[in-house]
Amino acid sequence: VNPLKNGENVTDCGFLLYSATECGKSFLLRSLAKSLDKDIIDNNTLEKLVEKALSADNTANDKEDAIAKILEKNAIQVTGVQELVSATDFAKENYKKTGKQTLIFIDEIGSMLPEVNAASSNLVTQAEQLIEDSAYKGFILVATTRRKDEISPASIRPGRFDRQVYVNVPDVKGREEIMKVHSRNKPLASDVNFKNVARLTAGFTGAD
Repeated sequence: VNPLKNGENVTDCGFLLYSATECGKSFLLRSLAKSLDKDIIDNNTLEKLVEKALSADNTANDKEDAIAKILEKNAIQVTGVQELVSATDFAKENYKKTGKQTLIFIDEIGSMLPEVNAASSNLVTQAEQLIEDSAYKGFILVATTRRKDEISPASIRPGRFDRQVYVNVPDVKGREEIMKVHSRNKPLASDVNFKNVARLTAGFTGAD
């Protein structure tokens, strides 16, 4: 986060957040975007925003300018290989224009990169080629999965995902903080004590 906040580029080629349960990986993606003052939009929304900018503003007749303005405030979330193709194309145009990397999120990458079989090999190969050395192509990939063991090791090797972070279930302090976040601006009884509730919920996740 800090290099991006300081206008620097990240050299790690990809970040994979994995766990066996609902431990808040998607929430971490949203928090990452928020910490960089960005919203998360899907690729279809990005395409529509670019089209709208080009048609509504005569001064934005340069597609690269339109893309740069949109990606200054947004990260892209994709769910499939074709969306990844389009998103990385936008990211490359933005990098060429501004020299800034684009954040691309892939929630549950296991559905995009399954163990290779006859039906999936072409798509997996295409995705791997896009992911390869992503940092040097102008975008940063942050992916999540609950099924790391079902993904081909070659798909997530260094050079594709340099950093792999296990997201464990929250500890007692983490559970207390999660409850505080989700109860913010909600009416609570005067005797609610999150610290006590956190002690009684060992093994619980944010989803629980």
